[in-house]
Amino acid sequence: MLLIGGNVSTNQLDEEQLVSIADLSTLAAVQHPEWIACHYFEPGSRIALLKNWDNMVEQTLKRTRKRDISLIAGNPQWLLAFSRQALKRVSTAKRKYAFLAKLWPQLRCIVLSGDFPAPITGQLKKIAGYGVMMHEAFATAEAVIAAQGPGSLPGLRLLAETGVYFEFLPLDDYDPDKLDELGEKAVALPEVSPDRNYLLVLTTPAGLVRHLSGDVVKFASMRPPRILPMGQISLRLNTFSENVFARDMVDVITTLCRAKKWSLTFFHVAPLPSRSELGVTHGCHEWWIELRPGTVDTPMGPTIAKELDHLLQSSHEGYKSQRAAGNLSAPYVRLVMPGAFEHWMKHNQLWGGPHKLPITRNDRKIADSLTGMARFAID
Repeated sequence: MLLIGGNVSTNQLDEEQLVSIADLSTLAAVQHPEWIACHYFEPGSRIALLKNWDNMVEQTLKRTRKRDISLIAGNPQWLLAFSRQALKRVSTAKRKYAFLAKLWPQLRCIVLSGDFPAPITGQLKKIAGYGVMMHEAFATAEAVIAAQGPGSLPGLRLLAETGVYFEFLPLDDYDPDKLDELGEKAVALPEVSPDRNYLLVLTTPAGLVRHLSGDVVKFASMRPPRILPMGQISLRLNTFSENVFARDMVDVITTLCRAKKWSLTFFHVAPLPSRSELGVTHGCHEWWIELRPGTVDTPMGPTIAKELDHLLQSSHEGYKSQRAAGNLSAPYVRLVMPGAFEHWMKHNQLWGGPHKLPITRNDRKIADSLTGMARFAID
């Protein structure tokens, strides 16, 4: 198995020992007993902890080209970047490698763990090659929460029999200033209701007791329990009291791109306030969207905005009610040139490392930075 993490963010001395600080998936790639590391996991700790992403890709290829890699796992964005870079490096003028299955003939499965993979699953499936399955897992720093189950039902099957005890706090009851009063409001698995947002509360064998992870989930079914990860509570869009999560945005743009046969690379959504009256903030959502070249038709920002607005009003009651109340205007879409997000991440030293671009933020930290780079006027 080849586990693709980010890279090491820092190395520092702690009590005269060198300590590597990295993302969870990178640390997972190196924290194994020696016999597992030797026979089951690649690329090994020495390569996984390399600080330079390009060097890590090159060394991983050198080590694994002759090995029977049957499974590759990692964050979807990292996997796509690694796959494209790896195929480009091994291709020559005489022989072009277009599929990972040609590079590793025993490859049978790619496991996507991390942020919402739907927008780029098609690209990964195409680059993986014929016969390679896509399998989604929902893992956090605290535990492995859920995984794709058999069949085509929506949602991921909750792993409720692996030692982690799950409780669920209704999102409507969440108050960050009254955490000590929320214990009695958390419910066990038999008491949850479908189509209601819950915050995960975890008790784990590692020692966490009733830990609020910050992840929001919704149940798609109860027998068996299947959940839809909605996103982090800290990243939901709620400037205009719309209560929209990253998954809501992913679902509508994925639906639109599939219908129009567009290939999505990156996108980011932020609030764009225009004014405040009587304590109520008015404005719209600003979408930053990057599509891959070669679409069937040439999309325009206003056209995309109209479609996204319609889809969100059809699927999200909070968004629809704020649109009807006049607090939230139609979205504003900024289409950027291919490579713009990669350029932005490299400029901010976020490319190829233990970094992920948040799909949503309830502030303009990323959006304003993108505005300065792309030279778009804020109005």
